[in-house]
Amino acid sequence: MRQVLHLAGLFNATRDVAEYPLKAAKVYQKIIDALAAAEDAAKKANAAAERAYKEAYPGTDDALTKRARKAKQRSEELLEQAKDIRDNRVPELERELAKKKYRLDIITDDITNGKRNLDLINRALDMLPKDLSGILRGVEAKLRNILEGLEDTHRRIDDIDRRTAAELMPKLERLKAGTTSGLENLTKIIDQAKSDIRDASRLAGRAEEIAERVNRLHNQMELNLKELKDRILLARQKAASIRVSLGTDRSGVCMRSYEPNIQPSISNNIILNYAIKDEARDCLLFFIGNKRSDDFMAVEMVDRKIRFLWNAGGGTKMLAHSLNIETNDQQLLKDSQWYKIEVNRIGNVATLTVKRIPDGNKPDPFEISDSSLEGFNRMDLNQDSYFFIGELPPDFRAPRELRSRSFAGCLYELTLDGKQVGLWNFTTNKGCDGCKEGATEPKDPSTFQFKGEDSYVILSQIKRYDKKKYLVSLQFKTFDEDALLFFTANPLTGDFVSLALKDGKVTYQFNMGTSTRLSLTTKNKYNNGQWVRIDAEREKLEGVLSVADEYLEGRVPSGSQTALELSDSELYFGGVTPNFTTHHWPSVMFKPFLGCIKDAQIDTTPLNLLRMEAFGVDTGCREKTLKVVSFKGNGYLELNSEPLKEDADFSFTFKTTQSDALLLLSTFEGRSGSVSTQLTLSST
Repeated sequence: MRQVLHLAGLFNATRDVAEYPLKAAKVYQKIIDALAAAEDAAKKANAAAERAYKEAYPGTDDALTKRARKAKQRSEELLEQAKDIRDNRVPELERELAKKKYRLDIITDDITNGKRNLDLINRALDMLPKDLSGILRGVEAKLRNILEGLEDTHRRIDDIDRRTAAELMPKLERLKAGTTSGLENLTKIIDQAKSDIRDASRLAGRAEEIAERVNRLHNQMELNLKELKDRILLARQKAASIRVSLGTDRSGVCMRSYEPNIQPSISNNIILNYAIKDEARDCLLFFIGNKRSDDFMAVEMVDRKIRFLWNAGGGTKMLAHSLNIETNDQQLLKDSQWYKIEVNRIGNVATLTVKRIPDGNKPDPFEISDSSLEGFNRMDLNQDSYFFIGELPPDFRAPRELRSRSFAGCLYELTLDGKQVGLWNFTTNKGCDGCKEGATEPKDPSTFQFKGEDSYVILSQIKRYDKKKYLVSLQFKTFDEDALLFFTANPLTGDFVSLALKDGKVTYQFNMGTSTRLSLTTKNKYNNGQWVRIDAEREKLEGVLSVADEYLEGRVPSGSQTALELSDSELYFGGVTPNFTTHHWPSVMFKPFLGCIKDAQIDTTPLNLLRMEAFGVDTGCREKTLKVVSFKGNGYLELNSEPLKEDADFSFTFKTTQSDALLLLSTFEGRSGSVSTQLTLSST
């Protein structure tokens, strides 16, 4: 042990001397290691830099810097688009949203007014006697009895007069030479006869009074019934103007039936506005059919293609369009994937067009037509026919050619023979729900088309109304001979202003008070189907009418009042409501206008004709084929000739009370040896 300790002591000095050199050696080693690590890190950094450089500048078009510049450029473009959306699109969308909200408020008001009118009509109907027709028949029978009694009384009076002249007067002559007693008896007889005559006269007068009273009651009853019918028609018009869309409920079910407003005809027109947001391939859109015959029309989608099927008695025929119906987004926001489907049938020929809504005014390059058997032209459909939208009832026997029985998608608008079908006004319903308001084809928002069948526009008077002067300006286009263009009136004072067509000429009238009236009428006719501008102005007692190149002036007599009290009066364009009291203004033509009006304004205030209340009016002005024409007895309609094959037919329908008339004439006038074809109506 001592040896060990001795050896350890020998190394103590060495250890003390070597402590600092050892530490220095360790520090040096650490420096060496650090330098090696630094060199390694530098090499790695250099390799990373090389890789980064190669990534940034690889020598190709896909350089990172170029991609960065492109990304920066794209970012700047997106920034500009965002600024444009913020500065332009967002305010535009806000304005559009405000318009939609305003339209929604108008529709809400219309629905409220419609409900109120329906309540008034229901109350008026409840106030009527239950058996109104029976009461009227009873009144009529009582009136006939009174008149018959009156005739009998007159016969009795005539008989008494005749007997007096034939019997009493000869007896009087004979008795003049007789006794006094005989004369006294004769006097009594004559007095009794006179008394009978007076009684008969009183009875006749009383019978006439009763007959007059019954006539007054009958006339008043007819007036009340007419007023009630007019109010019902007005309520129906307001209800028909409400547009809603139709889709399936959450379970995918929708089946509705309607009462069709249709009559038997040789021509039909069907227009649908449709989109779909799911993957359904087949869908029944429209079906109408006779309950007692095979006549029907149907529109369906089969494998995303639209088909039209019809049968007018000669067997079922089918048209299939080639355009594929694409799926819209879930909000149905893509206008290009809303579709306008239109069917036109004339006689045995049918045409089917399917166009994207933005192309709604353009011709359909894939339009398809075909014909059914000749001689089967009349589609026998009426208000008693079946009319289904969506699914068919399970027990309904559908034509075997029909491939679909259920509904899918969203139907926004449906027009049948020119009349809007209120999709909300159903007879029966199963499932169904609303969907988005559909896209509509581009139209001129400053131009308005009037359909002529009870169509009208109602607006409020302009805010800055001037009693001393009034200017009405508009442009119109029509073939109508007689029609109302503009009217505003005060029924309390009799003041009014009117613009109308009479025999194709423009007539401007204004009335101040009950008797002061000015009327100006053009010399030329302007129902030529071309745009015509009218400026009708009144200032105090003077009136001016400017139509195209015609200029007319007039003046009411001095001393007349110069103010027109129309500040609270409504403005009517193209017609008036069914319950309007037209008889207060017998000089005004109130026939509904068929044609187009644009650029309407009062003084300096431009007017939007669909801003307040309208019926039978739409934006735009599209040339439409007129299928109905009326004749007054001295008119005619001349059309371009149509070549007919050796084996061909043609047809039309007419309604008249005449027993003899010329219906159609086709001839080569002025040619020698010409051949003519004519159809006439004869009582023999």
